[in-house]
Amino acid sequence: MLDKGDLVYLPSSIMMFQFAHSFDKEKEGAIVNHYKTLLKPTNVLIVEHEKLNDQYYKILHDGQHWYVKENDIMRLNSDG
Repeated sequence: MLDKGDLVYLPSSIMMFQFAHSFDKEKEGAIVNHYKTLLKPTNVLIVEHEKLNDQYYKILHDGQHWYVKENDIMRLNSDG
């Protein structure tokens, strides 16, 4: 499980989403307002440790909040 503040790696070519403000986090079917394909790999911060619909984590990328599928996130090794 990822926690708020964790630094994670996102590979290129994954999709990121921004959802409509009026959705229920417990229900499926959130409406996508914006989406973006990541053109190059990057490191981002986890903003919320709660997952949306049990599959999306909220991240911070280029000063904006996005949701990314859990399967697209790679945890960085904190052992050094």
